Amino acid sequence: MFAKSNRYMFALGLIVAACLLAIFIFSGSHSHTGHVEASGPPKSGGLVTPSAVIVTVSLQNNRFNPATVNITTGTTVRWNWVNGFHSTTSGDCCDPNGIWDSGSTGVAGTNFDHTFSTPGTFPYFCMVHGQMMTGTVVVTAASTATISGRVLGPNGRGIKGARVILTDQASVAQNVTANHLGAYQLSNVTTGQSYTLSVQARRCTFTPRSLSVNGNLTNEDIVCQ
Repeated sequence: MFAKSNRYMFALGLIVAACLLAIFIFSGSHSHTGHVEASGPPKSGGLVTPSAVIVTVSLQNNRFNPATVNITTGTTVRWNWVNGFHSTTSGDCCDPNGIWDSGSTGVAGTNFDHTFSTPGTFPYFCMVHGQMMTGTVVVTAASTATISGRVLGPNGRGIKGARVILTDQASVAQNVTANHLGAYQLSNVTTGQSYTLSVQARRCTFTPRSLSVNGNLTNEDIVCQ
């Protein structure tokens, strides 16, 4: 009787130990200490928020190259240190105005970014070299356009719920859903760029289309193959 009781307690102990081990392994596999998962790009009104276009200015041989850049709103200027000890500091030389200031550094490969959201002319200079090293960023309002048309089936009828996707050269996309007549409209499309227009819909295949947008485009109908 005593031996049977010992066997029972031993078996029970093994079961408890196995359960504790399983709980430990399970909880450990779901731990993410020190790691933050990146979320997708923010969305507004069904559109993926575009990322900024980047224009690079080199800091090299005591010069900003190019010394003047012309951009549109929403563009980021990236200053890249090639050689020398420099800063990029906003303001008329040599009076900083506080819009941006990289601080002075001589580390080659350093980058400093500033995104311009409002139109205007923005002078800047190097705190180390003063008048001999200045630059200007000229910002104009970005021009936008709309693209509209219909998504059609082989029978010429509109396809409700088809997803129309416009992708720029930086692989940034915005999308809209066609209405009950298959009609769609893509708004706030930056002009002066090339895009790929594609469609996703059930039981239909569409050939992607290349578009150069320099103004509003209408009657951009897309037909199921």
